[in-house]
Amino acid sequence: MQVVLLLVISLLIGGGAVYWLFREQLSLAERAWGLLGLLPTGAIALFYAFVGRAYLALGVWPSPYHPDPKDLAFDLHHLAVLVSVPAVMASAVVLGGALVWLWRNRSPKSRLGVMAAGYLVTLVAWFGLMWLDPGNYFYWFMD
Repeated sequence: MQVVLLLVISLLIGGGAVYWLFREQLSLAERAWGLLGLLPTGAIALFYAFVGRAYLALGVWPSPYHPDPKDLAFDLHHLAVLVSVPAVMASAVVLGGALVWLWRNRSPKSRLGVMAAGYLVTLVAWFGLMWLDPGNYFYWFMD
């Protein structure tokens, strides 16, 4: 049940942020940075979608070492989740530095403060979920 809740929350946050990005009068660069800033939210949704998909295929929630995630025949989805983990970690450095640079060179009407705050909240949520690991699903995935 917590998987479904986390998946729905991350999709609602991501969808609301995308709606806001395209509703506001933002430059193309600000929209691009805003979408890239949603990477942690997308990684949370992608990971918990994989866990939910494993549940639907197995009939039980996966647990560490049972079964191996690579044996579920979700090759593309498995690869996407594997790539998203280092991508989120790299985004903390790349987007963090870029947002600091853009913050210094911003225009008075820039919404970068809102985007930076949203990114930091979702990044902390991603790291928190991976560290707390409710249900031991991240441990199961990385075993």
